[in-house]
Parts: sequence; structure tokens; C-alpha cells
Amino acid sequence: MTMRHIALLLALACAPACGGGGDGSGDESTNPQPEPTATAEPQPEPTAAQPTPTPTAAPSLADVRLVPVVSGLDSPLYLTSAPGEPERLFIVEQRGTIRIVEFGSVREEPFLDLGDVVRSGGELGLLGLAFDPDYAESGLLYVNYTNHDLVSITSEFSVDVEDPSRAIRDSERVLLEVPQDTINHHAGMLEFGPGGGLYVALGDSAQGADPKGYAQDPGEFRGKILRLDPDTFPEPIPGNPGFENPHVWHLGLRNPWRFSFDRATGDMYIGDVGEVETEEISVVPAGVSGANFGWNVTEGAQCFLAPWSEEPRPMCDSAGFVSPAWVHGRDLGCSVTGGYVYRGPSVAPLVGRYVFSDYCSRRIFSFVWEDGEATDLVDMSEMLGSRDLLQGPSSFGEDLAGNLYVVDLGGAVYRFDMR
Repeated sequence: MTMRHIALLLALACAPACGGGGDGSGDESTNPQPEPTATAEPQPEPTAAQPTPTPTAAPSLADVRLVPVVSGLDSPLYLTSAPGEPERLFIVEQRGTIRIVEFGSVREEPFLDLGDVVRSGGELGLLGLAFDPDYAESGLLYVNYTNHDLVSITSEFSVDVEDPSRAIRDSERVLLEVPQDTINHHAGMLEFGPGGGLYVALGDSAQGADPKGYAQDPGEFRGKILRLDPDTFPEPIPGNPGFENPHVWHLGLRNPWRFSFDRATGDMYIGDVGEVETEEISVVPAGVSGANFGWNVTEGAQCFLAPWSEEPRPMCDSAGFVSPAWVHGRDLGCSVTGGYVYRGPSVAPLVGRYVFSDYCSRRIFSFVWEDGEATDLVDMSEMLGSRDLLQGPSSFGEDLAGNLYVVDLGGAVYRFDMR
């Protein structure tokens, strides 16, 4: 065998294992390689370039609006809801009727008509309404009104079990009767609060300056917020602070026109109408009783000076008085209307903000109560258009879900909502 034959045999033996080696220029006839098979991969269709999303600003107070709910009411003063009836609103009319708003319409027949016993006009009338927290079972509700003898009446009524759209007129059980000296400052707000009990607001019954000193008298009903147990009254409810009048919860108020409890914290917010210079909102932490708000020693944060006085502003001892959380002067209004801390489901920018107004200026304000002081106060009047929309905000109200409403004495109700 020649050397040429040996070299050829070695080359043939190496070819399968050596893979052609070097620069891959081996003889294809002696080392045939299969052609790669192309796989038909589906190619995506070209798409148009997508625009970069524009960041959306978080909703702000500027996005809040007032939405009409109902109109054509007769001097409405208050709005509330009844436990177990989420589709209904109950609206108090000053002349003595309670109306039901259901699915956006006012029922023709009143829920309760006390027009024959109510003296109305000015600061008189049917002033308050509260439903028993167990209303779905008990069917009991409570009202406050001024009668023709100028007596503030707090009474209990029962709903008709066969017709839940009607309270039984003859079921009245009078709980409390407080004679009034004048046609002014009767207040009349009712609300069941944390810890149990029916809270009742009564003004000082004065045309000005509280000359008889009712608000500071711990044995009086007038100029106070009371706490009663309707089931046991006149027995005092356990937990009251133990004043000479055992039903007194807070004192030193002039005309507490609407109070409320924060659903989340239980804190109590009180709007008290001022005399000469200031309107005030006070906040009391949950469970605290016996607060003295200073009237008629102080008005707002200052020692009180009667408007007819020719003397300089007196010095006064304000030790022990609860200072207001917020005051505003006559440049912003003349009669505060207390409101609510918003805890509803639909207006995120309002959550945790206390919303209130001034009846005279038709302004709506809000602030956040934080670390014992009112912060981030905002005048929402322009963004809501309240000064053009409302004739006089007489009250605020909540439904069972926590939606917030403003009641206009001119006959309409509006709900706070988002644009």
C-alpha cells in the first residue's frame, strides 16, 4: 500500500468526528452536510406606535360638584335617613311635615304631618328628626318642634307597621317640654350618638346676649346639648357628667344650629351661631362630656361685649372653656350652619373633611381636624357655585351610605358628587 492510499484512508476516518475543522472549507463531496430546513415562523403584523399615556391628576376638591336631588319643598330644614331603608330620604319641612324622597321623587302624602300643633316662621317650627338606631325593629322616631305656647317639645312617634310610609299621628309620646322666653334660639337638632343616647340641642332662648345666663347655668336645659335615654327618661342616662341638671351633656352654647358625629372617630362637631362678631365650630373628642363653650362669657375666642354696651370690652376668666376649632367673622357670613365629616363612598377628595356653611353668605367651607386643630381650611363656594345656587343653606344631612347633602331653605336638596 502506498503512502498516498494511507493518507486517503486517514482522511476518510477523521471526517465524521472532526466536523471539517479549520475554516470549514472541507470537500463537500467527501463530507456531505444536510442543508438546514427553514421553519416558517409567523411574523407579527407591524403595529402603529402607541402614544405614551398622559398621567391623570388625582381628583381634587375642584372636581366636587352639587347635584340636584329634589326641588319644590316647603322651607326644608333637615335631611336624614332611617335604618333599614337605604332607598329613602326623610326631609323635615319647617311648617310641620316630614316628606319621603324615594327614587328621586317626593311622595305626595307626608310621612308625618304636625302642622296643626307646630308654630313656624323665623327660628320656629319642626326643627329636628332622629330615627331609633333599632328603627327597623322598633319603628320609633323622635322629633323636636315649637308648639303654639312657645314650648320646645321633644316627642316620640311610631311608624305604621302596615304602611311604613306613614308615622302614626296619634302615637305621640312627649319626652321633654322646655318653655321658651322668646321666638329665637331654639336650636332643636336631634341625633343618636356613640355610646347610646339621644342628643338634643337647645339654644339660650334669648333675643340677644343671654341676659338670664341660661347657657352657663348647669341646672338649666337652655343653652345646652342634652343626652337622654328615651326608654327611661326622665331617669338620667348613665355616663352623663353629673351637672345639677343630670341630662346636660355640654353647656355654654348660644344657638347650636346643627351638630354631628364623625362616623369614623365618634368626635362631635357643633356649629354655634354667633351674636356680634364671630361664628364658630367646636370639636369635642369622642366620649368627652361636660364641655363648656363659654357663651355668654365669651363669643368665639374673645370676651363677649354686648352690642348695645358703651363700655370697653370686659376682661373675663375663660379658664376651663373649650376654644372653638374655627371662627369666622362678618366678612364671611352671619349665621353658621354646622355640617358633617364626609365618610361617603363617592367623593374621594372630601373624605375626612368637615363640611359646613354660612346661611347668610351661602358659602360652603371644609377643613380637616388633625392633632387637635382645624387644618387645610378651604372656601369651596366658588368651585361649587353655592352662592348662586343656594338661597340659604339651612342644614346638611347624610344617607345610610354616608353620602352628603345640603338642604336649601328655598326648597331644594343637593348631593355632593364628582364632576
